[in-house]
Amino acid sequence: MGQKSIIEREIEVLSTLFSRIIVVTNTPESHEHLRANLVCDLIPGKGPLGGIYSGLIASKDKYNFVVGCDLPFLNAGLISYMIELTYGYDVVVPRLNGFVEPLHAIYSRHCLIPIKRQLDRNELRIQSFFGEVKVRYLRKNDIKRYDLNHTAFFNVNTEEDLKKARLIAEN
Repeated sequence: MGQKSIIEREIEVLSTLFSRIIVVTNTPESHEHLRANLVCDLIPGKGPLGGIYSGLIASKDKYNFVVGCDLPFLNAGLISYMIELTYGYDVVVPRLNGFVEPLHAIYSRHCLIPIKRQLDRNELRIQSFFGEVKVRYLRKNDIKRYDLNHTAFFNVNTEEDLKKARLIAEN
């Protein structure tokens, strides 16, 4: 992936779209070099849903693009398109082959109360609160217009994934 980490690549793309970037981390000392506001989990041990909650609390914006820290090929065009779809919705989330991508989605601050209720019940599956808010699912054909091979959703979880990501980045 060259000299940049995945999160640095993500911030590079996101900074072309947003004036404020929040990184939720429990190790802020390892991320001080990033051009972002660093925020710790307000409710530790609650996984990605807790991170979404902490980020939404820290944000002043009505809508927030939320992304996991393992997606090296974010697509600014796709994210911009998702932003255009927010009116009248609380969540804009891609759905590919029956699976949603909740860590590449836009959440409004209206999601805070349903997320908090879910965290209080220790129900950590992100999509579990979707029934309580207005959700706009992005279809495969919509995504293809911006990201033909769905590269934006390629995530790096293993050394093998990292090797593949490096090959993709070289092409």
